[in-house]
Amino acid sequence: MELKTRDFGNIEIDTADIITFEAPIFAFDEYDRFVLLFEENLGTDITWMQSVQEPDLCFILASRLLTEKEKTAQEVPLDVQEKLGTGEYDKWYMMVVPDGNIKKSTVNLRAPIFINVTERTAGQFLSEEDLPVKHPLFKEGE
Repeated sequence: MELKTRDFGNIEIDTADIITFEAPIFAFDEYDRFVLLFEENLGTDITWMQSVQEPDLCFILASRLLTEKEKTAQEVPLDVQEKLGTGEYDKWYMMVVPDGNIKKSTVNLRAPIFINVTERTAGQFLSEEDLPVKHPLFKEGE
């Protein structure tokens, strides 16, 4: 299907790549279908999460692998599994890129997005831990 996007113009996507949010993105409850878009030169740890329903709605996400010091096995909370089902999960954090300067980016560690890649379901969940909403993605000099 053809999809009009905010940052990539009109593109062709496979409907099988659409992710359905079973637990909505905070403040964006009415939008529940998204697709992940990757830019080749950035690899797979940063992605654009483009709304299928609204061309101007797109979030930039950072993989947990960019933010977690210890690259241990990912733990998926029970409430996430109950809502999104069993399967393989990816954990992402919403990014803010001020003035287009990726070196000053922050991520919201308090409300991660879990994607069940097996079921193609997703949700944003509030962490029970006291984590920052604006955590620097890169240290000075990185």
